[in-house]
Amino acid sequence: MTQPFSYELKHICKQSGARLGVLHTPHGDIQTPIYMPVGTAACVKAMTPREMEEIGTQILLSNTYHLHLRPGENLVQEAGGLHNFMDWHKPILTDSGGFQVFSLAGIRTIKEEGVTFQSHLDGSRHFIGPEESMDIQQKLGSDICMAFDVCSPYPCDYNTAKINMERTHRWAERCKKHHTKEDQALFGIVQGAFYKDLRIESAKTLADMDFFGYGIGGLSVGEPKPVMYEMLDEIAPYMPVNKPRYLMGVGTPDCLLEGVLRGVDMFDCVLATRIARNGTVLTSKGRVVVKNAQYAHDFGPIDAECDCYACQHFSRAYVRHLLKAGEITGGRLASIHNLRFLIHLMEQESQPLPTTASLISAKSSIPSTICPVISDVSLHSRAERGAGVFVVFGKVAENREKVDYHATALRGMLKMPKKFGTGIEYTGYTTPAAESPPPSTYCGLLSAPQKTRSGRSLHRYASGEQSVGSGARQRKIAKWAEGKRRKRK
Repeated sequence: MTQPFSYELKHICKQSGARLGVLHTPHGDIQTPIYMPVGTAACVKAMTPREMEEIGTQILLSNTYHLHLRPGENLVQEAGGLHNFMDWHKPILTDSGGFQVFSLAGIRTIKEEGVTFQSHLDGSRHFIGPEESMDIQQKLGSDICMAFDVCSPYPCDYNTAKINMERTHRWAERCKKHHTKEDQALFGIVQGAFYKDLRIESAKTLADMDFFGYGIGGLSVGEPKPVMYEMLDEIAPYMPVNKPRYLMGVGTPDCLLEGVLRGVDMFDCVLATRIARNGTVLTSKGRVVVKNAQYAHDFGPIDAECDCYACQHFSRAYVRHLLKAGEITGGRLASIHNLRFLIHLMEQESQPLPTTASLISAKSSIPSTICPVISDVSLHSRAERGAGVFVVFGKVAENREKVDYHATALRGMLKMPKKFGTGIEYTGYTTPAAESPPPSTYCGLLSAPQKTRSGRSLHRYASGEQSVGSGARQRKIAKWAEGKRRKRK
């Protein structure tokens, strides 16, 4: 019998560890990395399933805790499972309810058997343990379910974190034994709070249990973002390479990109629709509080670079008017945009990287006035060192901006995703002597958001936020970048 689930790892970036893959499920394939919109109560707030399909959604997340309380898993099962109940026929992931129970501090009691808690709806008492969580999720009929875990708060003392981690492991074993639904994949969840040794231990222990995939829980619970990134860096080497990785409850654009750079495949968060209803939209230039008075006469789209329905048909002024008037359509349009923005962001990350051959072919179309000399050998050399980082040489040492323009032009010709930055760097790469340019020559740099050996992000360098190299080179490049930033201001 053919297994309904499989994960195909297509590519790993040598510099950063970023991954491209395909998750095969009974309800369709999922291209990773992927952002999963959250439909807490079997519905993404203010959105219909048809609209979710139109914005490119591949998979939805639903909430075990909330669906258990209302309408109940038995009713959903009677309806034919979540897919039929909500008329969504693509993949669905259900969480275990562990995080929601964690958030009920003061009205729940955690013991080895499970968790006793009071409903936030009517105060009624309920019990969920590992076996009960599996039963609920199997009745819901999701494609992917999560093991029941214990989430530690931030901050948290070491002993408490260790106790919660060990209990999570025991509960994971119970979940695996009790889970019997063949057309549903089970993920384990890595815990350990913010202690490196506990996180590594948890990753190793769960890897030995051989789950289909692995969630990374207990992050984004109030800690500074650098702390979260540090935890991801620590556990990445200990997570199975050929299994999908899911960073739970994380969905801001910066966290998505940083997570991708650290080898994460799947993300979810309610932020997109929550802030939309309050008048905040995500754009390529950062967050915009569209309800503010400064947008009352702004007749441009929410984001000029977005292809969503809201941006193609309505202005910031109109969306602001609807929000200020209390019209529900305002929140809907903002939600459509925010969801599409995050989905499109991950679509860009999922696009195949340009090949060396395509670069060499494209360079012949670039006018010689932009850059008179481009080395094929150098293109080969750089591309083979790490997918997504490409260099083109040009004898224009007196004009760095000309080289930067050339790199930008090449990116446009190749229709490279916007994740590829542009920048300037001194030539210093190993190439055959005959192809090596003079020491004074600069080169254009096209870079995917990945890391150099020194650990600095190339996309930060390319955008002028950070320079690479050392000594005089670094100072000169930093000075040049600062000059460009002042001009833009």
